[in-house]
Amino acid sequence: KNADAFYKIVGESGDSSFKLLQNCYVPADTVQRIPLGIVLSQHVTGVKAVRVHGGGFAGGVQALMPRDAFPAYRKGMEALFGLNSCRELHITRAK
Repeated sequence: KNADAFYKIVGESGDSSFKLLQNCYVPADTVQRIPLGIVLSQHVTGVKAVRVHGGGFAGGVQALMPRDAFPAYRKGMEALFGLNSCRELHITRAK
Protein backbone atom coordinates (compact mmCIF):
# COMPACT_ATOMS: atom_id res chain seq x y z
CA LYS A 1 0.00 0.00 0.00
CA ASN A 2 3.01 2.28 -0.46
CA ALA A 3 3.34 3.24 -4.14
CA ASP A 4 6.49 5.33 -3.62
CA ALA A 5 8.28 2.41 -1.94
CA PHE A 6 7.15 0.12 -4.76
CA TYR A 7 8.50 2.49 -7.44
CA LYS A 8 11.77 2.82 -5.53
CA ILE A 9 12.24 -0.96 -5.28
CA VAL A 10 11.34 -1.54 -8.95
CA GLY A 11 13.75 1.23 -9.99
CA GLU A 12 16.56 -0.16 -7.84
CA SER A 13 16.00 -3.63 -9.28
CA GLY A 14 16.08 -2.18 -12.77
CA ASP A 15 19.30 -0.28 -12.08
CA SER A 16 20.88 -3.46 -10.73
CA SER A 17 20.00 -5.45 -13.85
CA PHE A 18 21.03 -2.68 -16.19
CA LYS A 19 24.21 -1.44 -14.54
CA LEU A 20 25.56 -4.40 -12.57
CA LEU A 21 24.35 -7.55 -14.31
CA GLN A 22 24.46 -5.90 -17.72
CA ASN A 23 21.91 -8.37 -19.03
CA CYS A 24 20.40 -5.81 -21.39
CA TYR A 25 23.00 -5.88 -24.15
CA VAL A 26 22.83 -7.82 -27.39
CA PRO A 27 26.21 -8.09 -29.13
CA ALA A 28 24.71 -8.08 -32.64
CA ASP A 29 22.47 -5.05 -31.92
CA THR A 30 24.44 -1.99 -32.98
CA VAL A 31 21.72 0.33 -31.65
CA GLN A 32 21.33 -1.38 -28.24
CA ARG A 33 17.58 -0.72 -28.08
CA ILE A 34 16.94 -1.99 -24.54
CA PRO A 35 19.62 0.17 -22.85
CA LEU A 36 18.59 3.16 -24.96
CA GLY A 37 14.95 2.68 -23.99
CA ILE A 38 15.86 2.40 -20.30
CA VAL A 39 18.01 5.52 -20.25
CA LEU A 40 15.52 7.62 -22.21
CA SER A 41 12.63 6.39 -20.06
CA GLN A 42 14.44 7.48 -16.91
CA HIS A 43 14.34 11.07 -18.18
CA VAL A 44 10.70 11.29 -19.26
CA THR A 45 8.46 13.43 -17.07
CA GLY A 46 6.07 11.32 -15.04
CA VAL A 47 7.96 8.03 -15.25
CA LYS A 48 8.25 6.62 -11.73
CA ALA A 49 10.36 3.49 -12.34
CA VAL A 50 12.04 1.71 -15.26
CA ARG A 51 13.49 -1.76 -15.70
CA VAL A 52 14.18 -4.42 -18.30
CA HIS A 53 11.31 -6.90 -18.42
CA GLY A 54 11.15 -10.36 -19.91
CA GLY A 55 14.87 -10.77 -20.30
CA GLY A 56 17.21 -8.27 -21.87
CA PHE A 57 17.90 -10.30 -24.98
CA ALA A 58 14.28 -10.86 -25.96
CA GLY A 59 12.43 -8.54 -23.63
CA GLY A 60 11.54 -4.92 -23.45
CA VAL A 61 11.50 -1.93 -21.17
CA GLN A 62 8.89 -1.67 -18.44
CA ALA A 63 8.21 1.92 -17.46
CA LEU A 64 5.76 2.68 -14.66
CA MET A 65 3.93 6.01 -14.76
CA PRO A 66 0.54 7.59 -14.17
CA ARG A 67 -1.92 7.18 -17.05
CA ASP A 68 -1.80 10.84 -18.00
CA ALA A 69 1.96 10.63 -18.65
CA PHE A 70 1.62 7.76 -21.11
CA PRO A 71 0.57 9.58 -24.32
CA ALA A 72 3.72 11.71 -24.34
CA TYR A 73 5.84 8.71 -23.39
CA ARG A 74 4.37 6.62 -26.23
CA LYS A 75 4.89 9.41 -28.72
CA GLY A 76 8.57 9.70 -27.82
CA MET A 77 9.24 5.96 -27.77
CA GLU A 78 7.44 5.35 -31.07
CA ALA A 79 9.33 8.22 -32.69
CA LEU A 80 12.53 6.43 -31.76
CA PHE A 81 11.61 2.75 -32.05
CA GLY A 82 8.73 2.74 -34.55
CA LEU A 83 4.96 2.59 -34.62
CA ASN A 84 3.39 0.14 -32.13
CA SER A 85 6.70 -0.40 -30.32
CA CYS A 86 5.12 0.88 -27.11
CA ARG A 87 2.19 -0.83 -25.40
CA GLU A 88 0.00 0.42 -22.58
CA LEU A 89 -0.75 -1.93 -19.69
CA HIS A 90 -2.68 -1.10 -16.54
CA ILE A 91 -2.01 -2.01 -12.94
CA THR A 92 -5.12 -2.04 -10.82
CA ARG A 93 -5.29 -1.70 -7.09
CA ALA A 94 -5.45 -4.88 -5.07
CA LYS A 95 -8.29 -5.00 -2.61
